[in-house]
Formats: sequence, structure tokens, C-alpha cells
Amino acid sequence: MSYHKVERDNDGRPIGLTPIAPEDVTVVRDGATGEIAGYLVHPPPTPTVAAVTLTEFLLARIAEDEAAAKEAGGNVWTEQSSGVLDTGEWPDGVHALGDSRVTRFIAEHDPVRVLAECDAKRRIIELHASLPQPPMLRAVGNVCAECSSSFEDGHVEGVAWPCDTLRLLALPYVDHPDYRKEWADGMR
Repeated sequence: MSYHKVERDNDGRPIGLTPIAPEDVTVVRDGATGEIAGYLVHPPPTPTVAAVTLTEFLLARIAEDEAAAKEAGGNVWTEQSSGVLDTGEWPDGVHALGDSRVTRFIAEHDPVRVLAECDAKRRIIELHASLPQPPMLRAVGNVCAECSSSFEDGHVEGVAWPCDTLRLLALPYVDHPDYRKEWADGMR
């Protein structure tokens, strides 16, 4: 037996049939008569999403911050006078905010600063790359390239990856849906 789903247009008129695999259909029978009462179509399984590494998570957040800074104009913002912010855009770049504390704070966190912070965070992530564990460190797993140490006598002090530096970089994003609580576990 073959099964098909009726495809309909916006007005509800049938416009075609889509085949459905027999294993995705359950026949529902009337409990009293045993006759077919209908069919239940099982949705396709939800694809599993690969676990995101801490590095991938951080780079995605940095890309979002960078895009927001560029969308905000990428300019240096200054406090033009008490409570007035100048975003460097003509003619709509001057905003009277009224409170000079807020204006100073916004000006100090302008797009240029955010872009510089994004660059610095990427460099930190590069320094703290994950390296395969050295042969003499069987219990550690991958180690941090920056935090681990090798000595002339061949002794290695491995710091497990992700290191605290990367975990700390992720803390501002703790409320993001992709943040994994285990990234905060065991932090000093």
C-alpha cells in the first residue's frame, strides 16, 4: 500500500500529492469495529545538531558583536557636550540624551572600541587553541596551547582545554541559548 499527503494551495484546494514512506504511517483503527478510522503520519526525525565547541561559540558571538558595531556605523562616538552624543554621522549623528553619565558610557563603548575588542578576543582565542594531549598526559585530554608548559627535561604541565581564559571570555554570554553550563564548571 502507498500513502500520500495532499498538498493544498492557500485557498485549501488540492494541488498535488507528496509520497509518504509506509514506515512513517500508523493506521488508526476503531476500537469497537476494528475498521480503519484514520492514519497518523509521523514527522521526520529532528536532525541532531553537533555540539558546539567553546571556540565556535565564542567566535559566533564575536561575529555578532562585530556585525552590530559595523551596523551602528563603525565610527568613533564622542560626548559633544553634557548629555549630547555625537556618532559622527551627518546629518543625524547628534543625539541629546540628557544624562551625561549615560552619554559618556555610550561614547566610551562606541563601535570602534567594540571592533577593537572583537579583534583582541579573536587573538586570545588563537593563543588558547586546543592541542592534542602530549603522550605522557593520558588523563588530561586536549590541552591549552598557551597555558600548558613544556620543560627541558621533557616534563609537561598540561592545562586542560578549554582553559579558564576561554571560559571567562564566555561568561558575558551566559544567557545565550547556546551557552553550555559545563563551560563554567571547575573554573577557578
